[in-house]
Amino acid sequence: MNLFTWANKRVKLLNWFDMKLLGLAGAAIGLLLAIWLPGLLKVNIWVYVIIAVLGCFRVFYVIYFKKS
Repeated sequence: MNLFTWANKRVKLLNWFDMKLLGLAGAAIGLLLAIWLPGLLKVNIWVYVIIAVLGCFRVFYVIYFKKS
C-alpha cells in the first residue's frame, strides 16, 4: 500500500466538521508564519491572489467540470 492509497482511505473517515477544523488549523499556521516572518506581509497582494486561485483550482474543477 503506497502513501496515497493509505491517505485516501483515511480521509474518507473524516466528516465535514473535521475538514473545517483542518481549514482552521491551516489558517492559524498561515497567521503564525506571518507573525514569525514579517517579510511575507510585504509581498504584493497579487501574489496571494494567484496562490489562492491555484490552490482552489482543483477543487473548482472537481465540483464544476468533472463527470462522476
